[in-house]
Amino acid sequence: MIDSFIAARKARWDRLDLLLGRIRRGELRRLSTTEIEEFGRLYRETASDLALSRRDFPHAPVTAYLNSLVGQAHPYVYARRDDRVHGVLHFFMRDFPQAFRRSGRLVLISFLAFILPAVLAYGLSVRVGTAAAVLAPPGLEDRLEQVRKSGRWADISAAESSIAATTIMTNNIRVAILAFGGGILVGLPTLLVLSMNGLMLGSVAALAQKEGAALELWSFVSPHGWIELSVIFIAGGAGLGLARAVLLPGLSSRTDALVAAAQEAVRLLLGGAALLVVAGLIEGIVSPSLLPAPFKFVFGVLTCVALYAYLLLAGRAHAHTDRSRGSRASSVRMNQPVISE
Repeated sequence: MIDSFIAARKARWDRLDLLLGRIRRGELRRLSTTEIEEFGRLYRETASDLALSRRDFPHAPVTAYLNSLVGQAHPYVYARRDDRVHGVLHFFMRDFPQAFRRSGRLVLISFLAFILPAVLAYGLSVRVGTAAAVLAPPGLEDRLEQVRKSGRWADISAAESSIAATTIMTNNIRVAILAFGGGILVGLPTLLVLSMNGLMLGSVAALAQKEGAALELWSFVSPHGWIELSVIFIAGGAGLGLARAVLLPGLSSRTDALVAAAQEAVRLLLGGAALLVVAGLIEGIVSPSLLPAPFKFVFGVLTCVALYAYLLLAGRAHAHTDRSRGSRASSVRMNQPVISE
């Protein structure tokens, strides 16, 4: 049944995808009036196909494909002229959190690729005295020597403690970029970068605990660390999305799947870059301050709660509206579409 459903409709899906690709490449002005009208008609027919596919084949790859195709075409069909004025707000209140939720499984894989090696390195470093020195980043070697001489990390000056912790956390920006870029090579560099940095963080955490400096380290990291680490996992998810498009393009061609994955990755990276700005402000003001450690821990937990409330809840009402619009497309006569560049 599903094969006949696809065979009877795939030609128009391919035609819609072709016209959509031309519009994305800036060729809207080259489309004839007939092609513009055809684009609107194909969109409505494909939205109707999506409604049928959701009803009859809710878990089939074709439903995910149609959902993506309709979602990508919708802004060009029903975009209003004032959307550009509110584009930034629209992106952060809808596009970015929705992209995060669509990539949720990939972000979870990214998180696991980081946290499992971190736990392993922590346990190994606690039991084996030399493991932390081997796994810790090269930039911390001199500081480790000071820890050995003083016997306590807390004996290092406050400025040096901040530098040590900052070295660990600012490295995450570079890690995020590498985690994303590794996706084009079927995701192996992405997983490697995440794992290696998980090992590093776990070993440093173990060292701080052994030297009696865990409170000093984590009270600095906590206020901004939740956001920075989350950006790493989001970037890793974006990279894994590219890898999935290369390995498992589904009904699309590998090129088309990669283009769609790249567009999704750009949404994730732009949102992640904004989060890094917020983390940087916190890192410059709250993290190195003389505020009590309990206050910094509570502040960090609150940033975590606020971040994931935003990522998991923002734009849900709009997403439901868009789905309802697509489901009604087969029975409601729509107005003449307006194509926007």
